[in-house]
Amino acid sequence: MRYMVGIYNSRVRDAIRNGDTPPFLISPDFEQIQYFDMQATSLEECEKIIEFKWPAANGYVVEYIKTVT
Repeated sequence: MRYMVGIYNSRVRDAIRNGDTPPFLISPDFEQIQYFDMQATSLEECEKIIEFKWPAANGYVVEYIKTVT
C-alpha cells in the first residue's frame, strides 16, 4: 500500500520560532510539515518505518498518515 506522510520536527520549529539556530544535522525545512510518499504492507509497518527514519525521540512529529489509492 502507498501512504502519504506529513512530518515536522518540534525542536527545529521551536528553535527557528525563538530565533535560535536549529539542531545540527536536521534540515531547517522540518520547521514546516514535510511530505513523503511511502510504501508499506500495512499501517503498522508504515509507522515502524517512520519511527526508524524520523524518531520521535529526536523531535519528529507525525502530523498525519493517509492511505493513497
